[in-house]
Amino acid sequence: MALLDLTIASRKKLIGEWRRVFKCREPEKAGAKVFRTCLQVQLERQGNIQACNKAHAKLISRLKRHEAGNGALAPLTGLSPGTELIRSYRGQTYTVTVQDTGFEWNGAHYGSLSELATRMTGTRRSGPKFFGFKS
Repeated sequence: MALLDLTIASRKKLIGEWRRVFKCREPEKAGAKVFRTCLQVQLERQGNIQACNKAHAKLISRLKRHEAGNGALAPLTGLSPGTELIRSYRGQTYTVTVQDTGFEWNGAHYGSLSELATRMTGTRRSGPKFFGFKS
């Protein structure tokens, strides 16, 4: 599969490519973004320089965010600390406060919106989608 195909391929096609390249089953809960990054790194090892540069840049960016957050990846929401997020779900209103290193709800600290959404609903959820940042 060519690099351009990786950037637009569906999750299903990425899984097929994963199985072909790695000769094993894919991680069950991994998303398309993870598959793309891993496949790009593998292409680098096979000599595809363009894939190498993009994958390397993504990994370096994540490492810098990790180091800046003192061991935890900083939230990528672009929300300022002190901002309140309000979400109604099944007749209950939830108010979450954005902090420097995550989010606060009911006196407890959470590292991600997804962790929070899962806690509020009882099922795994995309936090950004649950709070209306993504459609």
